[in-house]
Amino acid sequence: MPAAIEAIARYIDHLEDRAWIEQLVEGHGVPQVLRGISELVVDGAPGPAHNALTLARDLGMRGIVDPDMTSRVRAEMPALLFPSLQRGLQATAYSVRAGVVYTIGKLSFDDQAQLLRDAFEQFLDRDPLLLPRIVFELHWLLPGPEWSYIRRLTEAPHRLIRWSALAAIEPYPCGPGDDALAQKQQTYERLATDPFEPLAAESRHRLAALLRGTEADGSPQLVKPGLTFEAVELRFTNRLPPAADYTIEELDAFVVSLMPRSRDE
Repeated sequence: MPAAIEAIARYIDHLEDRAWIEQLVEGHGVPQVLRGISELVVDGAPGPAHNALTLARDLGMRGIVDPDMTSRVRAEMPALLFPSLQRGLQATAYSVRAGVVYTIGKLSFDDQAQLLRDAFEQFLDRDPLLLPRIVFELHWLLPGPEWSYIRRLTEAPHRLIRWSALAAIEPYPCGPGDDALAQKQQTYERLATDPFEPLAAESRHRLAALLRGTEADGSPQLVKPGLTFEAVELRFTNRLPPAADYTIEELDAFVVSLMPRSRDE
């Protein structure tokens, strides 16, 4: 294994160590470091890939290394890194795909938003855990919110894809009278009558919270439904091995196992 790649694969030992990062780049050169990051991402082994993606973010986002170095690295990223990030979106490990989506968003190259647009189309019928992450990062890359992504999630045939719309829209900040608040209200109202009860229950809860405010303004505290998309995601991914993928059928079966059984069952 070339020295640069070996060092990048162990970046966790030098996390945000400015002197170590700058020595790595100056010693091997920007192109070689970016090629090393790319190789580890494409290889797809979760540990080294996550270290490589973390280093890419630390190099490409201002505030950790010398600003001039960040500028030099960013100038090379479109040619030397993003093609590999595009391939990384096809990783067999869910955790690697999620890390790639996060990295594309955080590097903030607006002209690379198409990578996430394409990923949304590819995963629309099969990856309900990744879709909210894609929509969230697109929010930062696009000039303004594209609510069509949320609407398409709510109209999906599979109940888990529809449920993922709640996670996708939740991070959007909103205030009285603005478009985001209206979009959230419409989304919650649309899903509050969904035939899948856990989704409908969470939608009704979110709608009530949106309309009634919080305890701070005198409204009574709202009790969360027993099962939420966020809770499902947390419990499922905590038990998913780092190198593993999942199918929507497996996730659906996991959700069913968490749902309370009726007395007649």
